[in-house]
Amino acid sequence: MFFAKKGARTDKGPLEEDSEVNYYREVLADKFKNVQGWLKPWDITIKSKIPRKILHPHDIHSPYPPHTPMEICDFVLRDWDALIRDIRYGEFRYYSRSIYDYISALSDKTGDPKSMGRAQFMEGSKIPTSAGFKNADNPAFDRRALVDPGRFGGVNYIGRKKYDDKQDDIKGYDEKNPYPALSTRGMSVYLPRLTKRDVDDFKEASKYISIFLRDTKIPVSDSKLAWQAMGSLGEEEAAAPGESGHP
Repeated sequence: MFFAKKGARTDKGPLEEDSEVNYYREVLADKFKNVQGWLKPWDITIKSKIPRKILHPHDIHSPYPPHTPMEICDFVLRDWDALIRDIRYGEFRYYSRSIYDYISALSDKTGDPKSMGRAQFMEGSKIPTSAGFKNADNPAFDRRALVDPGRFGGVNYIGRKKYDDKQDDIKGYDEKNPYPALSTRGMSVYLPRLTKRDVDDFKEASKYISIFLRDTKIPVSDSKLAWQAMGSLGEEEAAAPGESGHP
């Protein structure tokens, strides 16, 4: 976490205000403006620009304003925590489908208007999108993201605007992540339910999926308890509801 004060010289003139910069002396406000093109890929008028760069290292101060080492560690950990929540639950993927958009379509209840046939379900164009922030009980899962899982995975995390913003401040930003998402919890819920509906020999299939891991959705704040976040995918199957809607 580095800062340059108002008036510090850049390769494009003096800074108009105190600004946060990165390790390479680039002005982060400029880099954030470049993110607008990523957030609005349909807007071809948004052009990326090379960020301003502080010319002299002695104009850079860290930390500014003064913070204790523990406070600085907390600022860093906030981004790690939010990133983990985005990977596990797709929490900040506002416009992604959620797992229950798919579970409703998988319903095997007679006469359920949300239920879809196998061909229609796999084609997927009529599966609704429930816009909103996700959580452990309704994680993000969107098969459209399967076209490029790397691009729509954890590297797609939107991040915090300011170094001292809290994780949930992300939900108050005007900008929302526009992309579909996959989450570890969402996949853990989807696969057993799809197997339950579409595989004839369910007992045999259940033995097979039991060798794979699932995300248990249990929050973990200590590395010694990390094992609690994982379990057998077969255990998730055992808890799968046989009807549409939330469990």
